[in-house]
Amino acid sequence: AILSSVVSLSEVAAGRLKADRSDDPEHKQAYQNGFWALPYVAVTVEPDEARILKRRDFDLPARTVPHGAVALPCGIDMQKRGFYYLVEAWMPNLSRCIIDYGRLAEWEDVTNLVWGASYPVLDQHGELTPDLRPIWRAALDTGGTATDDGVYTRTEEAYEYLRIHGRGVIHGCKGASRELSGVAVRWSVLDKLPGRQTTIPGGLMLYLIDTFKIKSRLFTALLDPEPHRS
Repeated sequence: AILSSVVSLSEVAAGRLKADRSDDPEHKQAYQNGFWALPYVAVTVEPDEARILKRRDFDLPARTVPHGAVALPCGIDMQKRGFYYLVEAWMPNLSRCIIDYGRLAEWEDVTNLVWGASYPVLDQHGELTPDLRPIWRAALDTGGTATDDGVYTRTEEAYEYLRIHGRGVIHGCKGASRELSGVAVRWSVLDKLPGRQTTIPGGLMLYLIDTFKIKSRLFTALLDPEPHRS
């Protein structure tokens, strides 16, 4: 495009700004390929553990919501036996901090966490307020192996649980087997009419996640030299 008479220098500059400000590798590749016809090689930075550990906030008590947080999303990683979970507090500027994490044994514990947990909120002076904040949304990783009895897979267990208990709060997700074009997350409806490809209204939805894009954004945030919170 740099050689084209119909592409202005302002468009080239705008493309450069978009590529520099984005943490999406596709934007950077589009700039290199489209404007300059140059190959794009993603630069991989090995995170420095010491730099990441400096992001800890020792002034924030455990299982407590910092002042200004607007939502508490929860991630749940299903294992062959039990689950690992992580709860974050997100700010309006998309910065976030971990406020709770641990291990759950049974599906009942998942239900109690997602719909029963509530976390005290701090005010701007760091003092506890009477407010309690519940989990806003939860994502359950549906990938899994066979259960101990060998009859069902953990994935089938997860789908059945989500159909009964999802209620628009906890959603199934899995890592995509390849990079998604243009988006970091794509969803599809799993439940279809028998013998047809017509989806059932209100059927179970599964969110496919481009783990390459998400990990890139995560490490970019972790290595930000001037973080708001982490």
